[in-house]
Amino acid sequence: MKHRHKHIQHKLRGLKPKKHIFKMPVFWIALLLLMIMTGVVYVVLFFPKFQIANIQVSGNEKITTEEIKNIVQTNINQSLFSKSMFVFDTKNTTERIKNRFPGVESVDMQKKWPQDVMVIIKERKPFAVFCRNEETQPCFSIDEHGVIFEPFEGNLQDTLVITQESNNKELFAGQHAITKNIIDTILKVRKNLQDNVQIDIKKVLVSSPEINPLPQETMIIFTTSEHWQIYINQALDINTQITKMNLLLKDEITPAIRKNLKYIYLQYQDRAYYK
Repeated sequence: MKHRHKHIQHKLRGLKPKKHIFKMPVFWIALLLLMIMTGVVYVVLFFPKFQIANIQVSGNEKITTEEIKNIVQTNINQSLFSKSMFVFDTKNTTERIKNRFPGVESVDMQKKWPQDVMVIIKERKPFAVFCRNEETQPCFSIDEHGVIFEPFEGNLQDTLVITQESNNKELFAGQHAITKNIIDTILKVRKNLQDNVQIDIKKVLVSSPEINPLPQETMIIFTTSEHWQIYINQALDINTQITKMNLLLKDEITPAIRKNLKYIYLQYQDRAYYK
């Protein structure tokens, strides 16, 4: 019995009393961290002072403020969380505005803390009118990037008209009807004519890659306000061709000659001539 008693006492001495979880410091530290995180989440997602309350719109002219606000408000109301200034997705909302309104060139959306969203709109400005050809309607207003943004309903005589040889692909708002490099060529030619001889451009015909697949066949034909034409090869150096045009108009083609002028050919690398 004595041996058995000693054996039991040895086992009892090996047992340590278990600590209750509430008495463990790590429990209280974890609980404190959880409470802090919960508070942060509440502030980020639900605190009233950080919920979007006002939408301000500026810069719009043709597009109404109410239309733009409706799109922003729709994105705000997507979920309970998206009303928070911290969570609201300005990038997605910007893209939705641009997709909905092709007449919008850019959108600058800013969060004005603690509760305001500011939407700054830049609308496209008409640079010219684009038509498949002079006889085919409808025609469309395009901006200086060559982007279609609305049907044109005015008088073609009062604006610059650009036509392009093309197939019968459907034209739609937001589409690039004319490439930016061709627009840049048109701008350069028009500016030089206006600055040097006070002549404007009334029509531009652009050959289409679908019709003329070779780069050297990409021609731009300008019709001036005096009804004579200028031929430029888009594949060659534009500045060189414009320089030749300016020299001809300065040194050879006088105002008297211009009265009967039919065209100026600039598309050849080593020469330019007129009739």
